[in-house]
Amino acid sequence: MASSRQLRPDNFAVLAIDWVPLDHAAREPVMIGDLVSAGIDDLPVYRVMALDEDRAWVITHPGAPQRMMSLTAMRWRGVERLSGASNSRPASPS
Repeated sequence: MASSRQLRPDNFAVLAIDWVPLDHAAREPVMIGDLVSAGIDDLPVYRVMALDEDRAWVITHPGAPQRMMSLTAMRWRGVERLSGASNSRPASPS
């Protein structure tokens, strides 16, 4: 069963997000502007603002202070959709 929730407009201006596992083996697992999450329940959601080797500067909502986080702590990358009513991600193994 996939988890789903709507982001509030004051967080990020998207209607829905499809979550995919972050591929840490990829040459560029994330890019500036990507949405990422470390949690199983997809909270909190961060927007990648800058990259520094194996770390990312992220924010939780527009205007929030940036903080640096290790990319190894991130588990999911969000793919934004412009239409649709729900966010989904594959179910986590129990």
